[in-house]
Amino acid sequence: MGFHNHKFFWLFLLYGAIACIIAFATSIPTVVQQTEYDVATLIILPLTGLFGLTLVGFVSYHTWLILRNTTTLESMEGTRYHQSLGIPADLRNPFDRGYEENWKQVFGHDWYWWFLPVSSTPGNGHYFAYKDASGIVHDCIHSP
Repeated sequence: MGFHNHKFFWLFLLYGAIACIIAFATSIPTVVQQTEYDVATLIILPLTGLFGLTLVGFVSYHTWLILRNTTTLESMEGTRYHQSLGIPADLRNPFDRGYEENWKQVFGHDWYWWFLPVSSTPGNGHYFAYKDASGIVHDCIHSP
């Protein structure tokens, strides 16, 4: 996932999950009232619910990643930048600046743009603020 499409990917997952949940929830009353069931209804309704639940899981996981200021790849790799920054390996994520700042780094500073598919991500994707071992935030580092 790239720097400038993280927000759009998360919104895609969120909108997909909401659409599946709405489609599933609004279809249930119709299906319950039917006396005859066709094959399409019996296949599509459970699949819609299953896709909705899967997407809710993905949205939850990626929300957790955003709040930690990391990507899927970084969460799997572990200590990618520690050696080049001179940071001890026990410091989990040098780019974690707290939930609010992490969220703003992906979605921007203006809350009214957060859930709209418009580019509001601050920065250029090459320089990132990070914390050293003593907790001091440094302005930027070039992304390797």
